[in-house]
Amino acid sequence: MRTTRDAIDRSESVGREPLWVESSDQKDAARALEMLHVQLISAVIDPYSWKWVIVILHHTVQGFVIASLADHDPGSGESAAAHPALSVHYRDPARYREARSDYLPPLYERMKELTGFQPAPEVDRDLARMIECRDAFIQAVPSTWKLRVNELPRASQNCLRIVEFLGWSPGHIRWQRENLVDLARVKFLASMKVLDALEAQYQS
Repeated sequence: MRTTRDAIDRSESVGREPLWVESSDQKDAARALEMLHVQLISAVIDPYSWKWVIVILHHTVQGFVIASLADHDPGSGESAAAHPALSVHYRDPARYREARSDYLPPLYERMKELTGFQPAPEVDRDLARMIECRDAFIQAVPSTWKLRVNELPRASQNCLRIVEFLGWSPGHIRWQRENLVDLARVKFLASMKVLDALEAQYQS
């Protein structure tokens, strides 16, 4: 089996132009909502998909928090990649100087301080629960796991209130492309409807 490095070397040796995919913090935030909706549709059919809903929901919230902090970061734009197939730049590289298992909690607290976001207690409670579950799935792959899903639709909606606040109501992200915020809003509304349906299903 060829390794990625072998494939890269072979591509370069035959003179083939490398194919790159690019993104930004704003695009990642909007597209995360798109993927969240995909996994929620899957959860309607198979509750196992809640594992991936939780993982992507965490990424979605973190993406919106990062995008909202753009105006407060120094913007040094240093590269933090050491692999020839990946080039990564952080607006605030110092943020990641200390290795952590999860960067979202301190970023969330900083965002609340800078934006004046005052969530209902259940928003912070459900975000903490989502982070705890995500870390259990991501930091180490468990040999077995069991997850109660009855409360997850409402908890997910509470987490998405953070996205709504930062994205457009009232909005703390200076969107560079209108199609990204349009995509985010459409997928947000669609996801909220699926979550309403899932809550009704689980409570019936």
